[in-house]
Amino acid sequence: MQANTVFAEKTLEALRRANEKMEPDSPPPVVWIHDYHLMTAANTIRQKADEENLKCKLGFFLHIPFPSWDIFRLFPRDDEVLQGMLGCDMIGFHIVDYCLNFIDCCQRRLGCRVDRSSMLVEVLLKVIQAE
Repeated sequence: MQANTVFAEKTLEALRRANEKMEPDSPPPVVWIHDYHLMTAANTIRQKADEENLKCKLGFFLHIPFPSWDIFRLFPRDDEVLQGMLGCDMIGFHIVDYCLNFIDCCQRRLGCRVDRSSMLVEVLLKVIQAE
């Protein structure tokens, strides 16, 4: 998890510099995160970027097979991994089967609504109100 924290901090530093130089109507910078050792970094980047009003698009590509539900459910912190990946705007896998495995895990573990034909996962954001 330490690698994810360091990666997120360095990425946020770069996003702050990029956002300072951006024209108002320019597209947001794109950050691509690669592979299993950074699966939870996107959540931190997304949260802090939203808090600081930093524009960005996040993408993730997994260079290894995404396991089926019967294997994935045995992983410790499986929900953190899924939520980390879902912090991205785009997620890529090598083949359709790996994508379907991911979608299945999101539905079973997180209760997400999914559309397998369009390869989409609906992410519901929790709103916490201060009392």
